[in-house]
Amino acid sequence: MMTTPYGLCVLLIITIPAHITAFKDGAPDSVCDSMTPEHHSTPQTKPSPYTITPSKLKIKAGESLQVTLSGTDNTKFRGYFIQARVGNTPIGKFEKGPEINLVNCGSGVGSAATHTDNKDKNSITLKWTAPEGLTESVRFR
Repeated sequence: MMTTPYGLCVLLIITIPAHITAFKDGAPDSVCDSMTPEHHSTPQTKPSPYTITPSKLKIKAGESLQVTLSGTDNTKFRGYFIQARVGNTPIGKFEKGPEINLVNCGSGVGSAATHTDNKDKNSITLKWTAPEGLTESVRFR
């Protein structure tokens, strides 16, 4: 009978890479509906330490505005995923930038935005354009 030395078993266990799901280049389109990160951790139940601040509260169809994501009390963040929605439908279009990747959710092109790296951020400002024919209230989330 052949036996495997104990040291070799330990070495194999240590060198087998663990499967970790992280998206340093941005969230995948599979999170479009739920908007839940696929980090395999328990969601927090406390109030969010982050704010979403639009540059204006009223917008007409086809107009653009700036949306700033920031941490309260200097709370930093590494990743983000944001959509503008009417009900549960993502609408409008974000503009790509050096720290902004676009995600196509539903039939919308660039209807969501996400991070490009996993570096600490204090805030990020995105440009969003309302769709033509917009008549409803929009909610950023």
